[in-house]
Amino acid sequence: MRFLDIFFRGRLFNLMKVIVPAECLRVARELMRLSQAEAGHEADLAQKSVQRAEKGEASPQVSLKLQSFYEEKGIVFVGSVDIATGSVSGPGAQWKLPSTFPPNDKEAEKFHSEKIGVNFAAARVLLNKSQKYISSEAKLPEKTVIALERGAGFNDAEFDQLRDYYTKCGVEFMALGDVRRNVYFGVGVRRREVASELGSRSEEANCSP
Repeated sequence: MRFLDIFFRGRLFNLMKVIVPAECLRVARELMRLSQAEAGHEADLAQKSVQRAEKGEASPQVSLKLQSFYEEKGIVFVGSVDIATGSVSGPGAQWKLPSTFPPNDKEAEKFHSEKIGVNFAAARVLLNKSQKYISSEAKLPEKTVIALERGAGFNDAEFDQLRDYYTKCGVEFMALGDVRRNVYFGVGVRRREVASELGSRSEEANCSP
């Protein structure tokens, strides 16, 4: 069965509701910069329910409710679904992009934008790793990893080093830059769908959850 690239907008050919993987829910929450408690409060769910959903242990109803909450806030879930098995390749999440790019001033106001097009915190939660672990594997001080996730207090070499680490781990950073406004739309991350060579798969082994 062929893989079909789709955006998860709550339907698959109007036949079924696609429940996104737990890692997508983690990324969505990080993109919104919410704690699990805050996400639960806003989605009318218990914090423990959010925790279970992000581990893939929640009921379909809970996961779908959390998923719908993020979508209503402007998050788009991405990936490729095998219709025969329901398995997902290249899962991730990003902020919704304007329908035309670059957007006009009125349309731009309706969409979330950021000053930096690379979200390192979202990449980390996609891999389900701690800052301490990333610090060790990327060979950067933990305080630098924290600074890079906050978007301040780092230099270009450190930025490139962490980005290269995540790229080797199979993470793809998504964003479109609007030069006129000096901002990025559609910021997000996803897993690379297919490793281009055996060496890439070997490198990714140490990055898996």
